[in-house]
Amino acid sequence: MAFDQPDDGVVRTVFVCGHGAGGNMQDRAIAAAGSEFVRRGLGVVRFNFLYTEKRSGRPDPMPLLKECYSAVVADARQRLEPGVLIIGGRSMGGRVASMLAADGIECAGLLLLAYPLHPPKDNQNPRARRRKPYREHPQPANEPPSGWEHGWSASGRRHEPVRRRCCRGK
Repeated sequence: MAFDQPDDGVVRTVFVCGHGAGGNMQDRAIAAAGSEFVRRGLGVVRFNFLYTEKRSGRPDPMPLLKECYSAVVADARQRLEPGVLIIGGRSMGGRVASMLAADGIECAGLLLLAYPLHPPKDNQNPRARRRKPYREHPQPANEPPSGWEHGWSASGRRHEPVRRRCCRGK
């Protein structure tokens, strides 16, 4: 597990970032995204799933992936004591995080990188409809840093507004 913190050393918001199925916590996309988030003032926790540590080419079953991710979140929460905790990741890592959020893990939001919201060539059938919905929170979610409400890319191009849902615990 690696923790990257902002230059000022003050950790208010932490993003726990899971890697994609074919990657690891050191891959270029995760490192680049992590660096940008740190530059913008977030602490970033990167980690390898167990199958990556074992050098297995095949991801673990989803229950094991969720268990691993949950353990990293618990460890980050205990060690870093962030005011705001965001979960997510790239592709499979984002999928695991979204499933944990749907299951009710306590977090302030989801940050999904390279996560298709619908199957290829089927934009009428979003993946979110096939899973149980995130629990709505009666209060608004924490606002992201200025400019994030529309997403961003390494090239600086803005994306369509992201949908914010709060996934705080019970």
